[in-house]
Amino acid sequence: MKPLCDAFIRLITLVITLIIFCTVVSGIAGVQDIKKVGRVGGKTLLYFEAVSTFALFIGLTVGIIVKPGAGFNIDPASLDPKAIADFAGKPRRRA
Repeated sequence: MKPLCDAFIRLITLVITLIIFCTVVSGIAGVQDIKKVGRVGGKTLLYFEAVSTFALFIGLTVGIIVKPGAGFNIDPASLDPKAIADFAGKPRRRA
């Protein structure tokens, strides 16, 4: 089942990349005025920064309220590195 899942994830990333590339190229090609492209690019960057900052504050707020991992009383020095390495396995190289 794992090869099928990996193939599906790679297919999704390939399709999303192509859709974004085609959307950007067709959007730029459809604009007649180059100044308009610059304004749209500036607005896009501003929107991206604003939404990213908002998402960051939401994440920090939820983390402070929920306190994930607060109930785990684990001393990192007492953990066996060999068991962790076996559990994590070797990192796979991407093709």
